[in-house]
Amino acid sequence: EICFSWLTAADVTSSQLRVVQTACNELAASQELMKKLMAMILAVGNYINGGTPRGQAYGVQLDTFEKVVVMKATIASKGSLLHFLVQLVENEAPELLKLSDQWMAVWAATEVSLKQLLSDVIQLEQQIEKVSLECAKLTVGNNFEGLD
Repeated sequence: EICFSWLTAADVTSSQLRVVQTACNELAASQELMKKLMAMILAVGNYINGGTPRGQAYGVQLDTFEKVVVMKATIASKGSLLHFLVQLVENEAPELLKLSDQWMAVWAATEVSLKQLLSDVIQLEQQIEKVSLECAKLTVGNNFEGLD
């Protein structure tokens, strides 16, 4: 029963690790499109923040993406900034719309908690170590002569 639960946990963890690895590969394969998308987002952000010290940024912090969804678009004032960005991509760089199709594992990986995954891997490793120590104790304590 213990072996079965360990195998089940190992199978689930292994499956999640494969999803995350595949997602990383998908992101790496779409690096050029991502650069173009990030450049567009940065340009819009710099335009919006025009006269402020934040208006000439060289990069975007990751928490900015959460704000894009809720921030109202003041340009042509319909919807959120995200709606504006989608329109901009559709008009200026439609090839970026392919990103959504290329990221099947990325979408699946959003359901995986990396913190929990790391904890699960560590727990599985610790259980393997315990079993190895128990096996070593059994081997040292038994005489296996005559088992040829």
